[in-house]
Order: sequence, then C-alpha cells, then structure tokens
Amino acid sequence: MVESNDSIIDNYFGAKKFESLRKGSKPGPHHPAHRRIASQHVTDFFKMGLSSVPKDLRSSELIPTRMSSHYPMMNSSFTSKPIVESSQDMEIEPKKLNFDGTKDEKPSQPEPQQPTPKIEEKPYKINLEWKKYLNDDGIISDTWSFQNWDKSSFPGDAQIEKDISRTRTEIPVMKQTEVRKRLRDLAAFYCILNSVDYQQGLCEIIAPFLLLKSTVFRTADCFAYLNSFMRNYFTAILTPKKFGKKNELPHLQTAYKYCDLIIQYHCAELSQLFKMRNIDIRMFATSWIMTLFIQGTPIDFVYEILDQYIQRSDKTFFFYLVVALLKFGEERIFNLANEKEETILLKFLNMNMKNELLTGIDQIRAWFRLADGIKATTPKSFEVALRNLGFMGDNFMSAENWQELLSSAKINILYVFPAEAVNFIIEHTAMTTDERKKFGSCYDREIEFRFLDIRRTKEKGFLPFSVEVPSKVYKDQLLLQKYLTAAASYDKAAHICIMRTNNKDETEGKLAQVFIEQLMLNNKNCVSVLYGGFQGILREVEKRKVNIELFQKESSGFFGAFGRLFG
Repeated sequence: MVESNDSIIDNYFGAKKFESLRKGSKPGPHHPAHRRIASQHVTDFFKMGLSSVPKDLRSSELIPTRMSSHYPMMNSSFTSKPIVESSQDMEIEPKKLNFDGTKDEKPSQPEPQQPTPKIEEKPYKINLEWKKYLNDDGIISDTWSFQNWDKSSFPGDAQIEKDISRTRTEIPVMKQTEVRKRLRDLAAFYCILNSVDYQQGLCEIIAPFLLLKSTVFRTADCFAYLNSFMRNYFTAILTPKKFGKKNELPHLQTAYKYCDLIIQYHCAELSQLFKMRNIDIRMFATSWIMTLFIQGTPIDFVYEILDQYIQRSDKTFFFYLVVALLKFGEERIFNLANEKEETILLKFLNMNMKNELLTGIDQIRAWFRLADGIKATTPKSFEVALRNLGFMGDNFMSAENWQELLSSAKINILYVFPAEAVNFIIEHTAMTTDERKKFGSCYDREIEFRFLDIRRTKEKGFLPFSVEVPSKVYKDQLLLQKYLTAAASYDKAAHICIMRTNNKDETEGKLAQVFIEQLMLNNKNCVSVLYGGFQGILREVEKRKVNIELFQKESSGFFGAFGRLFG
C-alpha cells in the first residue's frame, strides 16, 4: 500500500531527531514548535591556513592528538533494531540479472538462508549532525522514490547477493534475513536510480546508513541519506562508460593514476620503493578508494570516518587520506621492505596497515588532520585537473573529454596550471593597495613554489621566484650534470615546478624529463611541471590584466642560486 505524501513527510520529519520542513499555519502534533531539539552547529575546525605536514613523518607511533576545541555534535541515538515493514520486508527470490539488461542462461540462486531469530541489539550511540550536511533538495524525492519503487521489477544480482553474505557479519543483526533484504533493496535501488553497475564493496558503504534504521527512521530514510551522501561526497568512480561491448569505469582508472601522482609528489621515496618492488596501487588501495576506508574497519570507527569526511565537503579528500595513511606507516613499510619474504610488505599494505595504525578515535582524527596538512601543501591544480576530467560527476562529458580521461594514464608528473602559478606570484609579491583590494587573498595553499626555468631562450625576462638553468646545459653535458645534482639538493622544502617555454618544444620536454627522473631518484618531494610553460603564464597575465614584473638580470634574486652552489 502506497502511503500519502503527508504520511511520508510525517514519518520522515516527525521524529524528535529531525525538524519538520512542512509549512502551514495550523500547528499540528508534528509542528516544529512541538518537537524542537537542542543542537549545536559543528565547529568548522578545518579553516584556511591549516597546519602543514609535520617535519618528521617517519614515526610509526601514533600519539593521540587532542583537537584544540572538541567540536560539539548532536546527540542522537539511532537504534539498529530491525523493524518489519509490512510486505516490503518480505523475502524476494533473487534471479541473475546483469545491469546491461541481459540475463544469464542459468540464473544463479543464492544459498538458502536459515531463519535467524531476532536479536535485541543494543542501540548504536552515534554522535552525528549529518542533517546539516546531507539534508539537501533531493532528500524528500529520494524518500518518495524508494517507497514507490516496485521491488519485484528487480529480480536480483549475483554480485549483490555475494556481497550481502559477507557484509558486516561481525554484527549479529546484519545476519537477519529481513535486514539482508533491506540491504539488497538499498543496493539495487541505488544502482537503478543512479544508472550505475553494482561494484564489489558498495554494500560496505550502504551498511552504516542501514544500521541507522529505527522505528522513526525508516529504510526509505536510510536510502535518502545514503543517496545524498553519494551525491555530495562520493566521486564519479562508479560511473560506467561503454567501450565497444564492455562497460568500463574510466574514472576509477583515473583515481588509481592520480593516487600514484600524489604519492609521488609527497612521498617520493615510497613511490620509488613501490616501483622497484612492482607494487601497484591497485594491490592495496582499491578497497580504500571504493569504500572510503570503510571495508574492514570496526563500525564505531566507520561513523567517525564518515563524520570527519562529511564535514570537509570535499569529494577528492580520500586522495589526501591515502597519502596520510602511508605517511603514518612509512617507517614500518621501509622496515618490512628489508625482509627477505617480499609478500610480507604487500600483506601489510593490503590487510593489516589500516587496522594496525587506526586503533582509536584519536588516531582517526590525527589521520584526518595530517590529511588536511597534505591538502594544504598540494597544488590546487590537482583538484582542478580531476574536475576537468569529470571526476566530480557534476559536468557533461563530451567525446573529447572521455578521450582526455583515457589518455590521463600517460601522465607521469603532477601539473601546475598557469592560473595557480599567477595566483601564487600575486599573493607573494608586493602589490599596491588597489591591487590588493582587487585580488584579495587569491591563493589558499601553503606552498612556496620555485620555478625551475629550463627555457632555451630567455629574451622576455624571468618570473619572480624562478631559478635559472642556463641555456648552455643543452650543449654541455658536464654542466648539465652539475645542475641536475644542484637541483636534487636545492631547498628540500621548496616545491620545484619545472618551467619550459611551452608544451610543444620537444628538446625542452626531453630535458624536463631528465630533471624529473633525477629528482625522483634523489627522493625529492614536491616536484611538478608548469602546464603551458612560460607562454602559458604570459597568456594568463594578459587575460586577467594583472601586473607581474619580469626581471631582466639573471644574477638577481633566485636566478643566481645555482651559481652560488658552485662558487
């Protein structure tokens, strides 16, 4: 029986845990005035100017770190006790159905489940204020859509059935037939509504939302909040693209590539170790990416991870968490790399590292704070590139965009776009009062760029904050070797951005690659390439009508830095 719209709103917003959105002059029993609750806003502790990454990141000891001010959160007690919802919770016999519309010749049947006695589960005490972040414009429509979905139209899916049987089996209530039925419904309807194929591990993300179910927070409400979370905080890695007769996940492949790039940027020595040991990011980070570190994590810690993640409102934040987790375990990784048995290191990365390092709420919060610092010291262009590739799922992808996405696998270094370089220069050079009012604070990263100028001809002058590599290196191999050595030892804290004339000069491109390889072999962190080169900067300056003075004397400022190294 389909409930009326008023009934749905009453059931969803009528609980004491949520304020009503209904409007009207007649105050009924569910009017906000009758059930207003005391709640405090979550402290916005991830402000601009976050602390940078600690200098000593080689310690495997995780010392609990207290936040300067513990953010207050809404005290809401959601019960996980399963409630039978009339005929909607009846078991439906699943049949094999692929998401491309084809059926297997022999439908696979799930293993018969023995009726499990209902278990009185202790209600989860979860301190959350997710309403502030998840209660968007789609909540009511998602609730309505789920309640009016004809579940019999979806016979089942073999991968969903397989995942259900192994999702959160340590929680007794998750073994109950009716609870597994709800998990199946949430997984199936999410895929149908969002036109995505089910991927292994998706049930791990769904389960924490299902466990919020109670007498006043129904399965449809769980789905609405799940879909809001995926819409607002999850990237497009599940979005399929048909290539020939096969559906593929190009955004997932992009995620792997950009994980490699950001690890190389912040952990050059680790990146070199993985390459030498032929350890691919897919071998240990797939579940981190696909389930946002939820799979295999104790459920109490899962809610803390989700809470911290939601507050940051950044779909790409998991990249910084990957790097932060590797930094937490860096010393242990290098110790295990010395073991004769090579599989020990891979086993640690794939199975043990996360749970050995994140042993409590304090460690999880310290992990997120370290990720904040890593984000603050990662060029903004990293996120811009992902957005341009449709990674956020919020823009139309043309055929050219898809081709660019597929070709991103060839990128071997992080690019800095001219707009970011100009913002950095504006922020760090003296400007007039009028210019300061016009541009304000336009750079929100804690980065000190040094532009390694490898142009063959430099007749138009030099950028501020640049280090000149003289044109003679293109003809003198011994001189080139000296500058390569100097670059590898130059200012370990500096972010070196290699600057060519443009993207088309093949000779400069080859020299740039030589510098990249030399810097990587010497474990130099924070190495990038200026996209578009010097000419890209000039075009950006002209487009934005900003005044950046180009220096003409090579001996001034940073231009003589390498020369001083050689006396």
